[in-house]
Amino acid sequence: MNNGTLRQQVPPVSNLEAIRDRILGNLNLGRNALAYKAAQKVLDEFIGELYRK
Repeated sequence: MNNGTLRQQVPPVSNLEAIRDRILGNLNLGRNALAYKAAQKVLDEFIGELYRK
């Protein structure tokens, strides 16, 4: 499978952000917790990587 095919299968950013928010909510941490911020950063980088060429 080439990058073009894979890129076509990536859901819209808004769907991925909703999934990210649901995952972060399941952590049972406050939004100011270091672990929450670290997880959010990693998930945001992952989402961004899906859309990079």
